[in-house]
Amino acid sequence: MQLYENKLLRKNLNELSGRDVRLVLQFDNKDDKPLVARTGISAVSMDGAMKNLQAEVNTWDFDQVKGNAQRAWNRELGKIQINDDRIMQKEMFYTFLYRTLFYPMLYSDVTGEFRSSDSKIHKGDFRYFAGALSLWDTFRAQNPLVTILRPDVMTDLMKTFLEHYNNCGQLPQWTGAGVENLCMIGYPAMPVIADAFSKGVRNFDVEKLYDAMKVSANVDTFGFSVTQELITFTA
Repeated sequence: MQLYENKLLRKNLNELSGRDVRLVLQFDNKDDKPLVARTGISAVSMDGAMKNLQAEVNTWDFDQVKGNAQRAWNRELGKIQINDDRIMQKEMFYTFLYRTLFYPMLYSDVTGEFRSSDSKIHKGDFRYFAGALSLWDTFRAQNPLVTILRPDVMTDLMKTFLEHYNNCGQLPQWTGAGVENLCMIGYPAMPVIADAFSKGVRNFDVEKLYDAMKVSANVDTFGFSVTQELITFTA
């Protein structure tokens, strides 16, 4: 194992952190057998990554993991049945549906902990904190479809919106790694909330989220003033 920091080899180290860290691994695989690796990911802690790994991939049996993934995806994709002999059109549809169900992106640990828009660790009473929200791109079609296919996920998304508001001062515009980037103008969270509510997704604090909508509607999203308001709120 070799660890590099800023492209320079750091010898005699087993652990390294920084902004430009690289790892080179070499394996003595004389039998030419497949190399199997498991990876745990967490935005909270190393302990959280280990717990996520143990909960989600608790076996070294690659075929078992593959089979579980296939069954999970077939269950979701099978919610829409198409009776059509045109294979190419069906392949295109299910490919788009597959990509549609990538988001909202799960960003919370199995413990319920997550790193929110204030970069601090919080713990929610819900299953799913969404950490990547390109609402500018998804509010027209992707979010309304997820509301129909997975109202449970959309319920957690509404709770994510509220957590974001509590920790950031406004509803999300465009978040990456749980943090507001402010890289899109407008108010894309509002139609997502309205659509979910109109479709019967209401297992969240409706009144509090409505208050968040009114506050966010009065935030200037057209320039530096939005940044100033957020700084004032979180200082």
